[in-house]
Amino acid sequence: MVSLWAIVGELSVAKDYAGTDRLAHVGLAVLTIVASWLFTQVMFTLHYAHDYHAAVARGQPGGLQFPDTESPDYLDFFYFSAVIGTSGQTADVSFASGPMRRVGTLHCMLAFVFNTSLIGLMINVASSLL
Repeated sequence: MVSLWAIVGELSVAKDYAGTDRLAHVGLAVLTIVASWLFTQVMFTLHYAHDYHAAVARGQPGGLQFPDTESPDYLDFFYFSAVIGTSGQTADVSFASGPMRRVGTLHCMLAFVFNTSLIGLMINVASSLL
């Protein structure tokens, strides 16, 4: 939410400038969007990986089922997180425990709010910059 606030602030200043200065402000806003999205997905990647490996270390199922993968690595967890972050669904990886489903629900809700806010913001910015 703080990053969305920063983006709104940066873009509201951008409309007062022209040329290179305007492009720099818009570029900074775009970079903030990408960094915010990536940070969120990496944060959930680490959370999913931690919970999975902690459960396995206790001799329990990991809580996520990766098809044709015995020992998932961080790229598998990032893939899972990025799919939720972009589309709000899990694709081919399945939740297999209640605690993981709760984390996934939070992730889906945050992704929905972020993505919806971003789309609304982009429509507003596009209409005001044109």
